[in-house]
Amino acid sequence: MAKRDRESDGSAEKAGGQDNCFVIRSIPTKVPFAEVTELVGKHMAKFLSSYKERLGWGDVSAHFVKDGKRESCQLRTSGDTLVADVRLVPQGGSKPHCKGSGFCNFAADAEIRVPLAEVAEWFEEWSPSNTFTYVRHGDSRFFVLELEAGRRKDEG
Repeated sequence: MAKRDRESDGSAEKAGGQDNCFVIRSIPTKVPFAEVTELVGKHMAKFLSSYKERLGWGDVSAHFVKDGKRESCQLRTSGDTLVADVRLVPQGGSKPHCKGSGFCNFAADAEIRVPLAEVAEWFEEWSPSNTFTYVRHGDSRFFVLELEAGRRKDEG
């Protein structure tokens, strides 16, 4: 479902800011954390590349990054410009899996020509024919991820 993050609704507009992230939902929880992080990053890169003309970024690629204990997937343009960072929410404890949600945080200097709420609507139209797919134990699994535009809590 493409919609605006309820928690940020209004506050970003009142502060004169704009959305700068997506909340990603419906992420499979049984896939090892590093693997699903990379897969979600690649899925987001494929989506953003599908709308490269509208976004003005060109092709976007995903690059898995492990920095200490933190794992993420950087989304970069063909010119190697960082546009976003995909981070998933871990289950915690001894379970090395995703909790089922994550974030796509756009770089502060990323030029976003279109409101992210509109981009989330594009994703809602694109997703049914471009399902998130992974293979586990020889079986292909298909999911339709959900995006919601919002504003990172660590920014005004």
